[in-house]
Amino acid sequence: MIENQRHPAFPWDECQASMFLSIIALQVAIDSEGIPERFRIGVATDYIHWLGRLMRSDVASSVYVSGDTVLPEWFDDLLFAAQQIAMARRVLGEALDVPIGRVKDDPWVIPIFKDTIATSLADGGAAAGGHQ
Repeated sequence: MIENQRHPAFPWDECQASMFLSIIALQVAIDSEGIPERFRIGVATDYIHWLGRLMRSDVASSVYVSGDTVLPEWFDDLLFAAQQIAMARRVLGEALDVPIGRVKDDPWVIPIFKDTIATSLADGGAAAGGHQ
């Protein structure tokens, strides 16, 4: 619905809910140590991809790009998502480089999200633990 802009009355709520569900799914992939790694990598790949698709929507663009400043709580949400991606990369390894690269190379993904991913990867996602 977000990608197709179907519900103009509720898109921001749907965008936030989707982002946080993706963050939860990444946390499950990170923490599920008893599950075969290929499944954990698959889940992480799917939700990294979904976050990229979400961050290329009109909803994300209108909230994070159109204004002069992003509200701190909205930026914190983006930062948290980026930190989860970086934490998943730290835990699950280079198998996640391809999906992360696709998000970072997608010209339609909002720049602020790509920048927060790059920053989070540089610090290894270490700050993500503070949001749990």
